[in-house]
Amino acid sequence: MKIAVPAEDKNLTSLIDDRFGRAKGYIVYDTENKTLDWIDNSKNANASQGAGLKAAQSIIDSGAETLLSYDVGPKAFELLKKSGIISYRIETKVKVNEAIVMFQENKLKKINEGE
Repeated sequence: MKIAVPAEDKNLTSLIDDRFGRAKGYIVYDTENKTLDWIDNSKNANASQGAGLKAAQSIIDSGAETLLSYDVGPKAFELLKKSGIISYRIETKVKVNEAIVMFQENKLKKINEGE
């Protein structure tokens, strides 16, 4: 399974970025192969509008099946949902690897529509 997480840096010990659409980038961690890819989001981070939708499309293009984030805007959420990506809410400031463990231990709640 590939898990996408907005991150402040390119490694698993990075803190999760508070922002979704304007995050520095996204770590896409493959739980089967124990590998990670980095999606640079610097172009979208400074966009005047549409950053969330562009970020969502990057996540979709990465092949991720799950997103772990503090929040996702409604338009980005709908695009991810239509693409089959399930979004889960991170509620505390943690590192990427900690968030992945929380997900694997079923400690995260899905982000629901309208939140």
